[in-house]
Amino acid sequence: MYVERLWAPPWAWLLPPALVSVVAIAYGSAYGTSLGWLLFAVGTVIGWCALVAWSTRLRVDDRVFRAGRARLPLRYAGPPEALTGDDFRTAVRSGDARAYVVVRPWRTRSGVSVPVTDPEDPHPRWLVASRHPQRLATALESARAQALSDDPAE
Repeated sequence: MYVERLWAPPWAWLLPPALVSVVAIAYGSAYGTSLGWLLFAVGTVIGWCALVAWSTRLRVDDRVFRAGRARLPLRYAGPPEALTGDDFRTAVRSGDARAYVVVRPWRTRSGVSVPVTDPEDPHPRWLVASRHPQRLATALESARAQALSDDPAE
């Protein structure tokens, strides 16, 4: 089993308080310091909750690869390929437009390409960002091999 969360980088966690502070100062000077501090606290928490909600969870178990809410049964996954640097950026930017892409703005340096073998699936492959593409590819390959050996239809 493999689990990874694509969290925002540290600088992104500083954006909500920085942006909310402008509004909080304006309202605080017009309507009182207490309201300004309240707006700052509430706005910052809402911004941080949005960052948590936008973080994608990757999970490989014995039957399915999940990227966010999307699911790819491993019996329909081809051999995964770990991509880093320019290879991953090129695959995302100029690859097949039908590919299912899971990338966050702060996580575009490395990832995994997984061909989809299901003839009814509109996506020929998945491109998924990852901090540890080699570990993810290894987990996918071993889970895929296990799923194919356990599947009586294959």
